[in-house]
Amino acid sequence: MTSTLSNVLAQLIGQAPLLLVYVVGMVVALTYLPRYRGPAMMTLIATGALLAVSIGQAFLVQYVIQSNASGMGSPGLAGMLSGVALISSLIRAAATGLIIAAVFSGRTALAGAVAS
Repeated sequence: MTSTLSNVLAQLIGQAPLLLVYVVGMVVALTYLPRYRGPAMMTLIATGALLAVSIGQAFLVQYVIQSNASGMGSPGLAGMLSGVALISSLIRAAATGLIIAAVFSGRTALAGAVAS
């Protein structure tokens, strides 16, 4: 168990700058929540999901690797790791889309702007 935890921490240390950005994003979103409810809530959900998936993926990868020690075999290990990577990627894509939506939600058009 100690080996697993140290491996997870090693992965998370490598991701520390991004994890810090997610935490700061959550704090900023909470700060702006009263004034810009929609965009701030979308940003809060997205950065929370990005933080959770980063930490969760690190634990899941270590869990899958540890399960392989019990005789899952190479094809099973590759399939499980691919599944974890695919699900993590889908969550990251959705969260990024939510951040992009937050940037443009609640905007009003400039006066005199020409529609294309």
